[in-house]
Amino acid sequence: MKRILCVLCMVTLMLSAAGPAWADGEGFAPALDTSASITLLVAGHYDNFEAIEAEFALFRQYYPNVKLKYEKIDDYNNNIGKALRLGEEAPDIFFTYPSMVGQERFLRVLDAAEDLSDSALGLDLSGIRGHLLLHSEDGKVFMVPIFCETYGMLVNEDILKKENLQIPETYEQLLQACEALKSAGYSSPMLGFNGNFLLYPLFFPYFLA
Repeated sequence: MKRILCVLCMVTLMLSAAGPAWADGEGFAPALDTSASITLLVAGHYDNFEAIEAEFALFRQYYPNVKLKYEKIDDYNNNIGKALRLGEEAPDIFFTYPSMVGQERFLRVLDAAEDLSDSALGLDLSGIRGHLLLHSEDGKVFMVPIFCETYGMLVNEDILKKENLQIPETYEQLLQACEALKSAGYSSPMLGFNGNFLLYPLFFPYFLA
């Protein structure tokens, strides 16, 4: 079961933006017994059930006899430790976060987590960018990235080409391009997500730097 759990984590990882799970271009091949028949309970706070079902469907292509169940836990950070104490009802797979490391109230959570760097598991983590792997002080890896936020900028090259402008490569060039577009009649030359009005404006000079 321990190895099946890890394979599920890795298959889920393959669907993420963290990077490819293989580098040889041959695709994924199941390394474990595809006839294994077990039930796994997955717990988390994620409520996009359509996306979860898509991941489960992909997993079942390789391990058709493994039954997967998902349970959303309200107030996840405060309740996952309690859920892990439920014995046979405890989740087999659960979410962990870098912010949990070093906090006493999450010791039980990390103690229950698998050490994915254990050579006995036979997992190849080389397909994950190194800085995305969080190692504990004793070198263990309790989590692999599944959800990764990436911030960046998109440029409408057609508009720039129409107005004889180059793609800005510095902050000053960005301001100049915006002024030129405003002069050409574009009322909002730059658009951005306004979910955090203090932080998001800083991304533009950050990426241009």
